[in-house]
Amino acid sequence: MKLYINDAGLLDLEVGDRGIIQETTLYSAALNSLLCHRRAKPTDFLYPPQNQSGFAVHLRGWCGDFMDELLRRIGSRSWTLGRRKQIDETKQLALAYDREALEWMIDDGHATHIEITGEWRGIGRLDKGNVIYLKDGSVLKINLIQILEADQNAL
Repeated sequence: MKLYINDAGLLDLEVGDRGIIQETTLYSAALNSLLCHRRAKPTDFLYPPQNQSGFAVHLRGWCGDFMDELLRRIGSRSWTLGRRKQIDETKQLALAYDREALEWMIDDGHATHIEITGEWRGIGRLDKGNVIYLKDGSVLKINLIQILEADQNAL
């Protein structure tokens, strides 16, 4: 199925006269990797650390991860940054999480390298650019906006 970012900035399916259009590139796979929630590591700081009932916050993640014979994880841990302060450390983590999410493309031999950039654009908004150089010489460009919650008590 072919995914794209619509005019409202949301992930959407491309539909044609005969239903959902099939993807012929790695673009949808890359979007899926960047926008799905990867399971947090036990060392990731999650805020708040517990919910209203006092139980630890769920680490999220895709339920199919356990089926991968290589024990790889799907998605990005960018969701863990939602309540962080707008500082360079947060930006560097966001870029590292995008790289982590796309690393499978290099590991599986689809891409030669990946360039990831980010720039703060207003309060709580990080614009990220992901450029994936594929082995066949083509280039995938994915620009995303990550929104941090406005919180005076952010970490």
